[in-house]
Amino acid sequence: MRFRRQKDIWQTKRVSEVTRSETEVCRIERKEYRGLCFIDIRIYKRSLEDWERFVPMWNNGIWIEDVFLDDVVEALVKAKDAPPVDKPVSASPQDRTGVVIDQIPATEREVYRITKGHDFVEIRRYMKIIGDKWRSYHTKGIVIADGSLEGMIGALKQARTKKLKTTK
Repeated sequence: MRFRRQKDIWQTKRVSEVTRSETEVCRIERKEYRGLCFIDIRIYKRSLEDWERFVPMWNNGIWIEDVFLDDVVEALVKAKDAPPVDKPVSASPQDRTGVVIDQIPATEREVYRITKGHDFVEIRRYMKIIGDKWRSYHTKGIVIADGSLEGMIGALKQARTKKLKTTK
């Protein structure tokens, strides 16, 4: 007898939207999956077919486990208050440099690293590869322009207080 696997149910609630430019927004959503809560921060661009609709850019975003949200918000506040980085940095993610503001352990081999650059703050997940060497996940991160940082901090504080309704 074959058993059909029941589809897993995601619960999602949009918490806030921070405008990045005329064509991009950053959406903050609270998601729940099998009892685990995540905060999804993702860039959405306007659709070319329908200018009113936004589509997600799957390689520009990060999921943060709910238990680390307070630490990430605290690190973003530190980054906002930190002195500006003197030299401009490259726009390429591989060449991006800056000052590491905080590193939040997610697992034994992974951390969330908050970095402040010349005119941006970056949240990116890193994995430990050998010894004390860290490597970034190229698709697990987001860059926040200094002008959007205050709105992002407020939206993440709001995400902390919004809970999903559980359904059975």
